[in-house]
Amino acid sequence: MHRTGPSGTPRRRRTALAAAALTLATAVVTLPGATAPTAAAATAPSPSFDVLSTDATFQCRRSFGGGLYDAASNKTYITYNGPKMDVYVRAYDHATEQWEAPVLVKAQNQTGQFDYHNYSTLVLLPNGRLAVFFDKHSVASYMATAPTAHSAEGTWTTKQISGDWNDYPMPVVVGDKLYFFYSRNDDQSHPYRSYKMMSSGDNGATWSAPSTVIDTGETADRFNEVYAYGVAVINGRIYISYSLWGGPNGHAKQGKDLYVSVYDPATGRMSNAAGQDAGNTVNFADLPAHLVKAAAPAASGDFSATHPVQYSQVWATDSGQVYVGFGEALDGQRNIRWARLNSSNAWEYGTVKSGTAQFFDMVKTGNDDFEFLYTDENYARLTSTALRDGTTLAPVFDLPVNTAGTNADRIDHADYIENRKSVSVMGTMTDYDTRTSDYSGKWPVFTVKR
Repeated sequence: MHRTGPSGTPRRRRTALAAAALTLATAVVTLPGATAPTAAAATAPSPSFDVLSTDATFQCRRSFGGGLYDAASNKTYITYNGPKMDVYVRAYDHATEQWEAPVLVKAQNQTGQFDYHNYSTLVLLPNGRLAVFFDKHSVASYMATAPTAHSAEGTWTTKQISGDWNDYPMPVVVGDKLYFFYSRNDDQSHPYRSYKMMSSGDNGATWSAPSTVIDTGETADRFNEVYAYGVAVINGRIYISYSLWGGPNGHAKQGKDLYVSVYDPATGRMSNAAGQDAGNTVNFADLPAHLVKAAAPAASGDFSATHPVQYSQVWATDSGQVYVGFGEALDGQRNIRWARLNSSNAWEYGTVKSGTAQFFDMVKTGNDDFEFLYTDENYARLTSTALRDGTTLAPVFDLPVNTAGTNADRIDHADYIENRKSVSVMGTMTDYDTRTSDYSGKWPVFTVKR
């Protein structure tokens, strides 16, 4: 696999895709003092790997927004960018077990070097309509809305919702309200990007003025670009995992540390994961209380070395204990890690997989159960591993795949489907050498079905 950082800096993520049957790993790893599950408990039906089309372009997505399951229509919907960054949505009908034809949401006609930033992000609005959000990178944000509820069919309506130097859209629905978070490109020369939020109580027809929710200001070390990776709604509050990028070498050249901050829609205030109030904005002085894991970047080296936190996602148990999944490249070691906030409000850590830092996503699957999606450093496998009851690691799937005949040499991204049913993962592929210059749309869109 090969994934890139949010600005397209290469991450060591690669896998190959083939239509061959995929096998399930059987090894079980337990944490110290834990008991391994029985062979029966560790065994699950083999997943299927489905290449849906070969019309994708490169897109620097986050660990959310690639797809969702809608119970009202009993369909799974995914979004991706096709030729010239055109925005598509496609539906899987669970009743017929068939994929429907892709729906063109918005023709973009974009072929610029940095247009891969203008990826699409999908949510289900409170009124039941699908909505896709995307940017014109560092310029504006747009919202496209389906014409009818619980369906992708028909002609979508697109409008600009912000012109605030927007980067990296993160739409979130809580109850009957829609929230839209984004990084604002305040000063790329420093570099400096604050984190903003707008809200809508009428499904995106009108929006509040933007408010600043995270803002480091411009500090001497120049790590002042807020890069949000993951988001989850937990007990009505919005949890955001992020790192700080930039540094003395300029925009996105390095990244450091892992943080979690929480926005409470009921009060409009921010806090850390333990509930310590930070007022309306998390400022530079507040950051130590929001730190999950310190991770200093190397001065040089590959992307993992200079960006030691490799994407992240936040969730919580039914009792409210906060977990964060992330990739970590520190002190010559590369690991898929979890962090959890204990009863003393201190973070403790565990390892899901050693030898790789290439994290994709994390999802809650039970009261105290989570799954982690990642690849190995040799670009050979797409793996999902479960953490059960906070103690036992067990395989979910481990997919050896091959790029032969796909026009691609690595995975661009892979994310769990939100509120997933049998279609549990979606993603796209790319060719590394031509990813930012070839917008013809020739790389695979795939899903994992279980």
